[in-house]
Amino acid sequence: MTTQPHISTQVKLRISIALACAVFVVVGFVAWNSRVEPFDVSDTTPLQVTSVGDIIQSGHTIARLATDGTIKLPLISPTLDSETTPLNLTLQFSSDAHSTVIPRLISIQGNDTVQYSWPAGTTLLINSAGYSPESYTTLVLTPSSGYFHPGISWYIRSGVHRISIFLGIILALLILGLAWWMMHRALRRPPWFASQQLNIPPLGLSPIQLAILHHSTIEPIDFVSFLISLADRGYLQIIEHPEGVVFARTSLKEGLESYEVGWLTILFPDDTRPTYLHKLIETLNRELFSAAVSQLYVEIYNTFNSRRFFTENPRIAHVRFKTIGILAQAVGLLLVLISAFGWLSEYPVLFPFGIGVFVSGLYIYRRAAFVVLFTPDAAAYITECAAFTSYLSSPHQIGAEGSQGSLFYTYVPYALAAGVTEQWLARFNGAPWYIPKWYLNSSEDIIDPATFLNHVGLLANELAKLMIKVKDPNAD
Repeated sequence: MTTQPHISTQVKLRISIALACAVFVVVGFVAWNSRVEPFDVSDTTPLQVTSVGDIIQSGHTIARLATDGTIKLPLISPTLDSETTPLNLTLQFSSDAHSTVIPRLISIQGNDTVQYSWPAGTTLLINSAGYSPESYTTLVLTPSSGYFHPGISWYIRSGVHRISIFLGIILALLILGLAWWMMHRALRRPPWFASQQLNIPPLGLSPIQLAILHHSTIEPIDFVSFLISLADRGYLQIIEHPEGVVFARTSLKEGLESYEVGWLTILFPDDTRPTYLHKLIETLNRELFSAAVSQLYVEIYNTFNSRRFFTENPRIAHVRFKTIGILAQAVGLLLVLISAFGWLSEYPVLFPFGIGVFVSGLYIYRRAAFVVLFTPDAAAYITECAAFTSYLSSPHQIGAEGSQGSLFYTYVPYALAAGVTEQWLARFNGAPWYIPKWYLNSSEDIIDPATFLNHVGLLANELAKLMIKVKDPNAD
């Protein structure tokens, strides 16, 4: 039996970046070699026409060999303030051009006011006693075949120029299809289905871990479930009184995952000292995009490693796909800018193709946070999670195991994470219930589990939205 070679995540990331950079360099090379400096016709410095088909003035390229084989030099100058100004230009060729290069003067007002002459085979004179800038005259030099020897950038530009805009649209659709196919493969996951029910969380998963398996990312509702789970397990208290909402950490410390300890440390730097909700929000705002928060997300994903859920840490996959998306957007934007700034007629393919590349990059970037690369063994784990979710959403009333009401609070974080909160509430319709000891409130408005859950959920949601906001932007 042969073993398929394994390519590490770091190698995949480097290859992706290298390919995107290569495309960026090629496009940049074409753009750089296609640039021309502004040309001022009031400058009488002799112009040099090189063998590769460029016109040089004082060391600067002012015109290049176009993809149709001509050199086009606009004789326009914003520095000419008068209506008519004498014009005297000298073009010096590197070899005899009298019989091989045909000059033409094209103007919207006719070309009879500007004349040219060949005093020598390598010298072309352009002169006018009364040149008007408003005439928008262009000097067009059409050489015979083989006179110029263009460089590689000219051949690249010429090849791109021959691609029509319709082919550009086809290429854009192809690149969009490729991006969709790539993300479709990356987002594939085992079906969330089970024919049986399981009345305990599989593999000892926490609510936030169940959420990652259920919808491949962490959302605000998942952090609500995380906070309620901590409270139900005895690590957190929520106290509501007229002066505001207070969150307090208890003295219990055993049995916590490393990422749970990390979050509690960030939220409660003074350990067990109670903190008002608005103070917690200020604390989280100070932790925006911090390395500590980023590491907590890594640790959440690392809890799956020993169980062989994923082929690689999801954070690494998110970074890789987001990097591809960012680079694709940069390349697409560059292509669009090249075509927009006067080159659309020269390179009609670049505009639709650039839009296609940009939209593809944006799509990859937006979907990157949902990429979770499951192992083949993960299907069995997903089935067990689906069986537990099926138990939570069962249409039947809760059995004897829930007669005391405590099971409702134990499993409601899982119901929130799996999106079956209403079904879990319905299972306790008419069953005895109580307000848990981790929530203190003098209000008498809370009369049933649904009211309680909505009330506590609103309080926890303020923190949860911030806990999502402080994520490392490259992590999810």
